Amino acid sequence: MGRDDWRDHINTEIKGLFDDILIDNKVQKNWEIFPLDFKLDFVNKLKNEKWKPLEAYKSPALYRATLDIKDTPKDTFLKLDDWHTVFVFINGFNLGRYWNYGPAKTLYVPSSVLKKGFNDIYLFETNLSGNYIEFVNLPNLG
Repeated sequence: MGRDDWRDHINTEIKGLFDDILIDNKVQKNWEIFPLDFKLDFVNKLKNEKWKPLEAYKSPALYRATLDIKDTPKDTFLKLDDWHTVFVFINGFNLGRYWNYGPAKTLYVPSSVLKKGFNDIYLFETNLSGNYIEFVNLPNLG
C-alpha cells in the first residue's frame, strides 16, 4: 500500500521484510525472492499451467477462473465480496486491484476486455482468498 509522504517521519517508515521468516517456528535461511512480473507475456503463459480446484489460503496465491459468454459481451462489474486484496486480470488485461476495505465493492469490466466464448480470469490474492467471484449488472460503489 502507500506511505505518508509529507511528514517528518517519511524516512522512518519502512515496508517489506524486516524480521526473521518462520515456517513451523523455524527460522528460514538462504532463501530467495522471485518477483512476479504480471506483464502480458507472463499472464498469457498461465493458461498452460496445471491448476488445482479452489482452496482458500491465508497467504499470497494465484487463482484461475473462466467465463463463458454466449452472446456479444457487454459492460459488467466483478463482485469479489469475500476476497481481501486481489489483483484481477481478464484475457491478459490488468483490470485492477480490489481491496475489501472499499469504498467500491465491485470492479468495472468494460466489454472491450471480454470476448465471445471462454474468457480467462486470473486473480492474485495477497492475503486471504474468497470462495467465489460474481459478475453483476450494476456497480456497488460503497
